[in-house]
Amino acid sequence: MNRSLIIRLITAALIILYFYTALSKVIDYEKFRAQMLNQTFPSWLSHLAFWLLPPAELLAVLLLVNPSMRHAGLWLSTLLMTAFTGYMGLVLLDFFSRRPCSCGGVISSLSFESHFLFNLFFLTLSITGLMLARREASSDNIKPDAGTGSKSAPRPPGAAENLKTE
Repeated sequence: MNRSLIIRLITAALIILYFYTALSKVIDYEKFRAQMLNQTFPSWLSHLAFWLLPPAELLAVLLLVNPSMRHAGLWLSTLLMTAFTGYMGLVLLDFFSRRPCSCGGVISSLSFESHFLFNLFFLTLSITGLMLARREASSDNIKPDAGTGSKSAPRPPGAAENLKTE
């Protein structure tokens, strides 16, 4: 499989995940609000998360859908999944006194441990997509020299060769 196809598959999976989770939060916002207020962090942070998470997930979708913004979308995805997975990891390590879950839809039927693995999988996808996109961008910017097989840095548009005549 080529790198571009893998990036598109990863991106598609992340788009589905974020669209689904944002939509489930918006559709049942009262339940989501109650779940956020039940979290183990301070109430001001719960209120902030309630208002910021759905727009952040939808922003991730918009960035991932647009090929010219995909790299930013992969960064946002990695940031979101790191936060979600890190929080769940702290809960699993008994850093907090209880295990609240603010998941919606099908994901809410998972055990906390299964949900942690689910998040870990999507965190791995996000990081992999980011690394592959970075490599793809690097290889697109360095082109082989004609006939030599070696690579050189691209010339800026409009750069002319030194064409002195003697």
